[in-house]
Amino acid sequence: MKKLDEAKVQVEKMSAESEIKRAEVSKQQKVCEDLMINIAKERKNADEQQVNIEANTVKIEKEKEETLQLQQDAEAELKKAEPALQAAQ
Repeated sequence: MKKLDEAKVQVEKMSAESEIKRAEVSKQQKVCEDLMINIAKERKNADEQQVNIEANTVKIEKEKEETLQLQQDAEAELKKAEPALQAAQ
């Protein structure tokens, strides 16, 4: 009978410890879920920023090409005008 009482006490003690551990695990699961939500939000923001960066890169590249074309056109016009300018001097 004494062994049964000791076993009962041990089972009760282990059950109490198990409840404490379950509460800790539950709390940590909630923390992990919150972290996963934050990571997902940050990932979404990063993806949106990446899309914006890529769009801006394309826009800047187009503007660069247009600027180079304007430069080439201006240089061509200058070459055409230089003889008349030199003749006028």
